[in-house]
Amino acid sequence: MTSKISILKLIEFNKEYLLSPFSSTVTQDGKLKLWEQIRLDAIAAGDSSWEKKTGKDVRNFWTDQKRRTVTKKEKRGRTGEGRVVFNEVFFLNVNALNRNGFNVLFRLTRLRSTLSVETAPWLKDLH
Repeated sequence: MTSKISILKLIEFNKEYLLSPFSSTVTQDGKLKLWEQIRLDAIAAGDSSWEKKTGKDVRNFWTDQKRRTVTKKEKRGRTGEGRVVFNEVFFLNVNALNRNGFNVLFRLTRLRSTLSVETAPWLKDLH
């Protein structure tokens, strides 16, 4: 899980560029270079699991995490689906999605109010 968290924090830090639509200043080449830089930063921070991967693998990881987050949220909204666990990975994904204007379909503040920094210390790091 630490590997996921470290890469998601790097993605969140760079989300304004990564998740913006293409324009004269946001290019496909620029995004690919940034995905690769995130991979290199993760390796430099000690996450060796990304050594044999590429920037495209980081982008695909984010796409998968985004899909899982939305699926988990939708599952929470249905009755009879069982318990849904919200962890740090989920909140990092939501924070990245929410900051870029995506509709994540629920109010993060209401959900946060059911948790505390004592039970989820990573909450204090979210903006």
